[in-house]
Amino acid sequence: MQRIIRSCRYDEKAIGFKFLFYLCFCFILSSCSDTYDGENHLNGELATISLKVMGEESQEINTRAFNESAVLDMHILIYNSKGELVTKRYVPSNSLTLITRSGNGNSIYAIANTNNPSLFNGDVASTTAKLQTMLAATISDINGIKNQGDRLLMSGLVQNVTIKGGSDIQAISGLVVKRLAAKINFNVVAPNGVILKYRIRNIPNSSYLIAHPNPNENSPTDAAIGADGIYNWFSTGDVAVNAPSFSSSYYMYENRRGGRVPAGAGTLTNQQEKAKYAPAYATCLEVDANIESSSYTYKIYLGADNSSNYSIKRNGNYSYTITLKPSKQSDTRVDLKVRESNCYMLTPGNSILIPVSRANADGIIRLPSLTSGWTADLLWTDNPNGLSSAGAVEFVNAQQSSAGIWVKAGTAEGNAVVVVRKDGIIAWSWHIWVTNYAPVANKIASNQPNKTTFAYNNFLWLDRNLGATSATMGQVSSLGFYYQWGRKDPFPGADRIKDPVNQIPIYGPSRNLLSVSYVPVPAKSNLNNSINNPLTYYPSDGPLYDWYTNSTSPSDENCSLWGGEYGVAPSPKTVYDPCPVGWRVPTYLNGVDPWHDFTHAWNNQYTGENWGSVLGWYPASGLRFELNGNIQEVGGRGLYWTAYASGSTVSYLNIQADMTFNNSAYRAWGFPVRCVQEW
Repeated sequence: MQRIIRSCRYDEKAIGFKFLFYLCFCFILSSCSDTYDGENHLNGELATISLKVMGEESQEINTRAFNESAVLDMHILIYNSKGELVTKRYVPSNSLTLITRSGNGNSIYAIANTNNPSLFNGDVASTTAKLQTMLAATISDINGIKNQGDRLLMSGLVQNVTIKGGSDIQAISGLVVKRLAAKINFNVVAPNGVILKYRIRNIPNSSYLIAHPNPNENSPTDAAIGADGIYNWFSTGDVAVNAPSFSSSYYMYENRRGGRVPAGAGTLTNQQEKAKYAPAYATCLEVDANIESSSYTYKIYLGADNSSNYSIKRNGNYSYTITLKPSKQSDTRVDLKVRESNCYMLTPGNSILIPVSRANADGIIRLPSLTSGWTADLLWTDNPNGLSSAGAVEFVNAQQSSAGIWVKAGTAEGNAVVVVRKDGIIAWSWHIWVTNYAPVANKIASNQPNKTTFAYNNFLWLDRNLGATSATMGQVSSLGFYYQWGRKDPFPGADRIKDPVNQIPIYGPSRNLLSVSYVPVPAKSNLNNSINNPLTYYPSDGPLYDWYTNSTSPSDENCSLWGGEYGVAPSPKTVYDPCPVGWRVPTYLNGVDPWHDFTHAWNNQYTGENWGSVLGWYPASGLRFELNGNIQEVGGRGLYWTAYASGSTVSYLNIQADMTFNNSAYRAWGFPVRCVQEW
């Protein structure tokens, strides 16, 4: 099973600044603005306190856009043993001398980097109870904390301070100022060619100025829910990343959401369950990626560990290294959204969850329940190792709870057809194309040597036939498979590049040799029979030479199986199209055939058309004959389907040693397909 691999580093050490207090006694003959006088008279001798705030460098935070340790301004608030404000003072520096009153049981608070001299005007903080309800500035975007004057809010407290009168200098230590914000660092890596998009959900928009610690707050593994000062949460918009990796850092207010909900649910050490038991408003990084023909949303919930802690604490430094891979849907951190298709491309060793909803996509309900009452298995593969890790497909598992078939590719390139069965009857089938070929839309022929596709006639083309594992001239692996027009399932190709040939051998799950069945068309509407029997070839004689019907007149329905009729605007990719996700059978566009204006480039040695950097290699793969399904003319002709039908025939490309042209072919013939990008 593939997993998301993530490491999380958390440090809750006090990242802050120690205050050194120097107290000396002196006589003051008049009242000063340093002393707060509320409605109640505050007793105690006058005393002078000298404070100097020094910032110590953090060892945990090494990359900074500004000085994260700087103290640029500060408020000092002193409360007596009753929690009444005695003295307050603001200075735009890290040192000051102020006048206060002597007494026992004092609490001294420091709030740094507010950039607001009037923050504590009036009686908003006249008691410690009021002070502890005050909130930091509200933010609405990811850069809100950093953009507050390029300074990080900090606060700290020292309690039970005895301020003595007299002439001796009194030094008081122990006041540590901590950042209100945590720092989050991401480093995300996906497979090459994957384009990422991400967002961050559930960011608190405010926080208490003064910490409200839990009893075990200093423990990194503390998973208690915090009493955080939050008005609301917000999420970022989508951030597009034009690369398979990104790194990002940002600051956020504390968001102590605690542990799993309900408490202790599941297996606490199981990382794959973290999303399933996440509490409401837990902060989460979501990353979207298209990998292996599937759309994945990875949900990385933040916290002190990878499995059961969701708390982000003030002053913490959290680092996440995340490697994105295809993963089973049973991993609750991953939302897997696979586009429905009849063909899926997999690189060796990777896997996919195929949605069985495709079986009902044409409006015929073949699977009444997507989550029960069906089985799945391998029908055939072209690899002699059959169903094994050394084959093209390692396993085929029905995952009814996920309404899908889990298919894992083996280590070998090749092809396979997997099926879903209802009461033993095949309800639908899928072509699994296992290849190291990874077509990327922005890597066209001019991007040598990394070309994977070709741009021609307003189409983006694959560089090989459907099912081929190479695009090399003279290689049997470049021939691909044959398709009866309008059918979604492949039939084995030739085992040589020139006649005489046989079809390549195909194997069942137990490595037993299988063969294609040849059955005369049994019905006027043979579509459902073809779906129930994907390894049955339907040859046909006149007058229609059509696998779809044994009637004497063409079927309008058959004209739309892959696209549509002449004179009709090109239709979207159809439910029976045999190409993989994102690709389709080529069609006429604005009245122009897909291969319009190509030049003759026949290669006698390897037999086929070599259009080089324009369209690549087109082998003369021959055809399966409409009367009996036999493979013939390999090395003599290359015939390629389009999606357009007219009457009982279809437009196609016909290349030979002395000519290249479009013509009309019967639907019972079997031709290769060269896919173009879906629009």
